[in-house]
Amino acid sequence: PFQLIGGELAVTQPWRVGAMLLRDALGADLACNLCSDSLWQQWNTDPNQIKTIFSLVDAPSISLRSTSMGRLFDGVAAIVCGCGHSTYEGEAAMQLEAICDTESEGNYSFDWLEGTPLQMDWRRIIRDIVQDIASGVGKPCIAMKFHRCVAHSVAELAKRYPFLPVVLTGGVFQNRILVELVSD
Repeated sequence: PFQLIGGELAVTQPWRVGAMLLRDALGADLACNLCSDSLWQQWNTDPNQIKTIFSLVDAPSISLRSTSMGRLFDGVAAIVCGCGHSTYEGEAAMQLEAICDTESEGNYSFDWLEGTPLQMDWRRIIRDIVQDIASGVGKPCIAMKFHRCVAHSVAELAKRYPFLPVVLTGGVFQNRILVELVSD
């Protein structure tokens, strides 16, 4: 799970998801510095607004918990592609898919949080993405590594429960690259 500050505003303002993913993965201070140094310009957002949403994490009326893979894709698109605003649901995720370099190599890895239900922990992937950006890895390669990571995680989860059917649902599986990777 991760925070959605402003609830449904995150659909049209994926920068909110990206900022909160950075906050949870890197800590508030480092995430605030990263957002204030460069991302706010790409997101076309006031840096003070980013600081404000960080302060609202503990406000239950406007800070919802989400486990949406689609919002995770939106947040990664905000970080990697600079997608700050969307005019329709899934636009940021579609931009992330569109820049994938299918010829590039490598992937990121989720950590697993054992328990019931079993959950994928996305925080390491965000740290790895930030490291790749800082190291000058190209956005198309980063986007592809993220897609591969999600596909490998779906496959790993399916292997843990070989007696259950695999059903791919939700808008995230409208993503052609992701579906092809999962199928492979």
